[in-house]
Amino acid sequence: MNTITLNIGLNNNPYNLEQAKQWLSDGYLSKNIHEYKYTPDGTFVDNPEPTLIVRFTTTASFEYLIDILKELDKIFTQQCIAMSWVQMKDGIQTTKETLVYRDEFEGERYEFDRKYFIYWEQVN
Repeated sequence: MNTITLNIGLNNNPYNLEQAKQWLSDGYLSKNIHEYKYTPDGTFVDNPEPTLIVRFTTTASFEYLIDILKELDKIFTQQCIAMSWVQMKDGIQTTKETLVYRDEFEGERYEFDRKYFIYWEQVN
């Protein structure tokens, strides 16, 4: 089983916090979403970014989730969505973390940086 954590920015998102949660609950990830948290203290490119943190479990592969997040980038009008993918298999933990950009994004693409990612455990 894989545990996924997403950071979805809300500054330029056409959906407010409750609408974004509802969209996710009814949309692509509807069968998987388990928990949401919110923090007003996120940061993106050195700017404050209120952030929806989403955590769920799935058997979906890392590559499959990349494709789904590219579509969510468009729907939520994001430059990118940050993802932490943790797989536990046969007692071995594998972690992959990335920023997922939609294919047609033409701006500067940043690398995933753990100091900016908001992990589930960091938010009350």
